[in-house]
Amino acid sequence: AKDKMKRNSFCSAIYLVSALPVTRSGKLMRRILRSLAVGSCQLGDTSTLVNPLSVDEIKKTIQSSKQ
Repeated sequence: AKDKMKRNSFCSAIYLVSALPVTRSGKLMRRILRSLAVGSCQLGDTSTLVNPLSVDEIKKTIQSSKQ
């Protein structure tokens, strides 16, 4: 069990971007980040984002790192 926990404790990748998707109240949109990380095309409602362009930047960064 300890070996399994160690394996899950590390990030498989770190992506550096200039902005993260946040709502008007300042909450980080973890749902969107999770969807992008697993490669899902369905991000759900992004209309409440203050900075919707950050989602495009994250997509491009993830795609370029996989090439």
